[in-house]
Amino acid sequence: MTNRSRVSLAVADLPSALPLGQASLGESWSAGARSGALAWSSYAVVEYLFLTLLTWTIVPTYRYRPPGFGISIVFFCVYPLVGWVAAGLLAILARPAAFASRQVAALDVNGVGRVAGPVTLLLIFHLNFLNNMGPLGGSRAVVIGASLVLVAALGVGLVRPHANGLVAALTDPWTVSVVLVGLPWVIYDFIEPSYGRTVRALSATAFLVLACLCGAWLARREWRPKDLGWPFSRRFGLRAAVFVGVWLVSTGLRQAPVTSAIDTPTARADRSHPNIVFISMDTVRPDHLSVYGYRRDTSPRLTELARGATLYSRALAPGSMTLASHGSFFTGVYPSWHGARDVTYRFDNSYRTIAEFLSSKGYHTVGLAANPTFLLPTIDMLRGFRYFDARTPEASLLPLAKQPVVSSRYYLRRFGISAFNALVGGVQAPYKPGRFITEAALRHLEGFRTRGERFFLFLNYMDAHAPYLPPPPFDTMYRGKMPEFDWSAYGFLRLAVLRGEHRLTDAERANLVSQYDGGIAYEDSEIGRVIAHVKQLGLYDNSLIVIASDHGESFGERRFLEHGQTVYQDQIRMALVIKYPGQRDGRLVDRAVSGVDLMPTVLEAAGVELPRDIQGRSLRAAAREGAGGRELYSEASPPRDRAPRQQRGIISNGLKLVRSTDGSHEVYDLNADPEERYNLFNATDAHVRQLQAQLTDWLRLAPAAKNPARLDRETLDALRSLGYIR
Repeated sequence: MTNRSRVSLAVADLPSALPLGQASLGESWSAGARSGALAWSSYAVVEYLFLTLLTWTIVPTYRYRPPGFGISIVFFCVYPLVGWVAAGLLAILARPAAFASRQVAALDVNGVGRVAGPVTLLLIFHLNFLNNMGPLGGSRAVVIGASLVLVAALGVGLVRPHANGLVAALTDPWTVSVVLVGLPWVIYDFIEPSYGRTVRALSATAFLVLACLCGAWLARREWRPKDLGWPFSRRFGLRAAVFVGVWLVSTGLRQAPVTSAIDTPTARADRSHPNIVFISMDTVRPDHLSVYGYRRDTSPRLTELARGATLYSRALAPGSMTLASHGSFFTGVYPSWHGARDVTYRFDNSYRTIAEFLSSKGYHTVGLAANPTFLLPTIDMLRGFRYFDARTPEASLLPLAKQPVVSSRYYLRRFGISAFNALVGGVQAPYKPGRFITEAALRHLEGFRTRGERFFLFLNYMDAHAPYLPPPPFDTMYRGKMPEFDWSAYGFLRLAVLRGEHRLTDAERANLVSQYDGGIAYEDSEIGRVIAHVKQLGLYDNSLIVIASDHGESFGERRFLEHGQTVYQDQIRMALVIKYPGQRDGRLVDRAVSGVDLMPTVLEAAGVELPRDIQGRSLRAAAREGAGGRELYSEASPPRDRAPRQQRGIISNGLKLVRSTDGSHEVYDLNADPEERYNLFNATDAHVRQLQAQLTDWLRLAPAAKNPARLDRETLDALRSLGYIR
């Protein structure tokens, strides 16, 4: 038997090498389908390796997101099936060209079959990458250039199906897969942006050389011409064995919370050092809570709590996004002072945090956060926590449709996800569902009670945040849900609204609000479980319980959607309920208060001397002293694709001035016009001039803006997943 026929058998297990023009339909299909199954199973192994083992080695363990069992099944069951069908069809589609061209007709059917699988990989890669990559240049050009080299090699391999050396290496399915997955991974993830283009280029070159050498070795093993080579079953079996091995190892890779060594030992709780439970409800506007009079009964547990707590009806967030507001919650100063006022944050670590103060007084400080982007344990404003868990949820069979589409490395997986989500309308929330926060909180409460420790337990719930995905039965609890609504396309709807290209219809708004309200009701039920457990453990009476939302949410008001864009009331009004130690009677406080007041309120209750450099005031002390009204401020520094200007607001005695960096000014009387419909700005009015002067003085006192922080790739991806940047 000649070397040529041996290679032909190794490629497609056909009885002989046939010109494409003479091959039957079945022979063409068989050659292409087997090539596709091998190529796509190779890709499945490589992509899963980078997704799990290699990613785990370069990201912090709390940022690692393990794939669920369903994802693993998709990788090695669906991928080969897709390759089998796609490459088989490609080989069949090549037949008409064979009849029309003598050159094509003379091509070996096994040569067509050998390259059909890698060609389908490259085709899907280019379609997805070119559609999502943005402007061509820099690192993206390197990725495209390398893939075009592979295309050229596959063209040579098609004409010379028995070529060895570099051509054989570049057409090998392993080489194609490693280059497609690994090159973007090296450029975008393994090499930090701070190293610059030269280091990236050298690293990419070294990676390509290594990939080609490995591909050449594998090609000689699998496609060697001296004997029959490896039959299809053996080659596919090798891939299955390697995949199972990688999967078994990856099952031992787990996310891990962050723990910090605190020198001060924990102490027992007493009347002067009560236990503290601080619950943050992300994105909840108070006018959608029944405890604030909303028509839907979205918060029965908060209503029950408020009967023995203090409800603040005019609480304002220092900023209209999570990072800015939580920075103020934990430091007692406004965002322009602590620095973390937008997504390119640089927190001023000269301010001590609430957790640092409390841990120094013997509190066991624990944080459990659903927000995977802004409430990370490595952000300086979370210093002082002995234990902080912000782990992201496990990737499920319906991964996030809004996940980043430009800079990450799993191009084919994302392409399949997009197609699958478009088919079934599926989407997974980019945050940890509330039940996981609650269950972890209950375990920690049990431990605090058993050990007799005083504690500060911070909980962050995010179920009311876009893309508004409450679990059953909360998703159908309120009227308005549109079963046909394509949640996988929600990101496009949001951008169209923010760009002024689309105005929400009544049905669209009702749909969003029904799911938003369902998310609030779900959070309320989970918070109710936590409060009930605190009572069950006998900790309720001597506990300070703070429940606050960090900002509001827009649903088409002024053609805005979501938050982080304005300082209008729908985005900065916050819910605030506080149960003070020993409190049994419900109270309503109708004066304006701010999120900067939460830190001094907590510290005073814990017996901690208040720092002098904070801007907030203790709410309980202010009530005792009968403190009058004061000026409150709020800030919005949105990304340019959300709003092309920044806003600052000052509120004094019900009068609100909004100043924008585009030069516009607005004044509203919140007592008479709480929805801010009528702009009363008059530059000659004495009250307006006073507000202008106060806001100018306040901004003049603000520290100079710090240089923008360098965001790592994981943070950028998380920001995209939540819709903060594109």
